[in-house]
Order: sequence, then C-alpha cells, then structure tokens
Amino acid sequence: MKLLLKKSLTLIELLVALVILSLLVIGLSSIDIFSRFHVLSADRRARSQNEATYILEHMTKQITQAIGDANHNPVQINNLPDGQITIVQIDSNGDGRLDPSDDRRIAYRYYDRSAPNYKYQVRFTPDCLGINCTQSNVWETVSLHVVSFNCMHTWTDTQRDNFMNVTIGVTWNPDNPICHPIDNPCVTMTTTIKMPAVSIH
Repeated sequence: MKLLLKKSLTLIELLVALVILSLLVIGLSSIDIFSRFHVLSADRRARSQNEATYILEHMTKQITQAIGDANHNPVQINNLPDGQITIVQIDSNGDGRLDPSDDRRIAYRYYDRSAPNYKYQVRFTPDCLGINCTQSNVWETVSLHVVSFNCMHTWTDTQRDNFMNVTIGVTWNPDNPICHPIDNPCVTMTTTIKMPAVSIH
C-alpha cells in the first residue's frame, strides 16, 4: 500500500512540474512576442519620422536659396487635381540679385492618392522647365509615403512674406487611411523656411 502511494505522489509531482513548465514557456513566448511587436512599431514610427525630417531638410536646403524682390514673388504654389507643385526661383549664380535670365527655378511636386502614377510621392526637380515643370526631364524621388503636403506662402498687396510654411504628413502604409500607433504610425511635421535673399521692400 505504501508503494502505491509513493507512485501516485510522483505522478502528481510530474503533472505539477508540467503545468509550471507550460506556464514558463507561455510567459517567455508572450514576452518575446510583446518585444518583437514593440520593436517593430518603434522601427516603423522612427522610419516615418526620419522620412518627414528628410523631406523638410531637403526643402530647407534648397528654398533658403530663393531670390526675389517686392515686385517678383519667388514662390509659386499651384494646387493640381492630383496634388500640389511648389516652384521656387533660385539664385543659382550666387550674386544676391534677381536675374531671370541667369537664375533657375526648382520645384517640389506632391502626388496624392488620386494620382495615377507616383502616388504618395514627393519629387524634386533642380531645373523646372515649362508650366508646372512639365518639360523637366530630371526628377528625384524624395519620399514615397506622404499622405499630406501643404506649402503656404503669402504674397498679396497687403502682405508679402520672405518665408514659407510647410506641413507634411507621413505614414508607414499610405494606402491605409487609418492611423494606428503600432500598425500604421502617422507623423505630421511643420517647419518655417526663411528666404533671406527675398526682399519684401
């Protein structure tokens, strides 16, 4: 009788050990899944932030070279059916004077979700030719995940600014309209670009 009692006690101990081992395995796998999930979401968020930062830095570097005076607006912003184009007159020879024959125009073109080609892209041309740069052959893709792009520059009879406000929205998956902090992080950044060579007097 004592021998049977010992055997059943060992079986109960084995079952308890299996339960404890199962709980440990489930706990460790949950920690692993949780860690991978948050590393992935942090990576997506960081990539979106880096992309938005890169666009704004690229634009700032180029647009600070804008040249204009009180009679010549250096910035032309056109809203198009499938996005927006921002054209800027650049002092390409560095003489600090507006010279339409020697200076050149650059442009940033944004394609929204309705564009048949280049959807969600911001593209840059260092040599804008024709109306809305339609004759430009050289285009560089600056970003592929832009869901909103808005440039604002005031140039009226009562107000002429030598700066431009830029707001950009970037998301991990632009085809998904719903932002989610983990699956589809969205980043919105705004900057003011000063154009020191633009005289407003």
